[in-house]
Amino acid sequence: MSKQPSVKDADRLDAAFNRVLAAEAAARGRVEDCRREAAEIVSIATLRARAISEVTDRRMVLAGRIADRGVADAMARLNGEARARALERAVAADPGRLDRVVEALVDEILGVAAGGG
Repeated sequence: MSKQPSVKDADRLDAAFNRVLAAEAAARGRVEDCRREAAEIVSIATLRARAISEVTDRRMVLAGRIADRGVADAMARLNGEARARALERAVAADPGRLDRVVEALVDEILGVAAGGG
């Protein structure tokens, strides 16, 4: 024959079962707290990543503009130096050429007819 549980045993079983249920409820609550905290951490990290990305994009655009300006300035200097060297070579090859070009420009600006001096 099987032994009938006593009221005392039943009370102990009920208490143990209630402790297990309470522990499970507490654990579920802690898991939910962890989920909320993780979601908040991810949200903050996403905002920070977006801010870093925006700053990086602005810096890259600025760096590109600075580089473009530097290249343009260097090209202008090179072109100016090349024109100056070409003018020096032209003058060296024909010293009177520059004088003739300047006279022609002055005549043109003043409206003097070519060859009318």
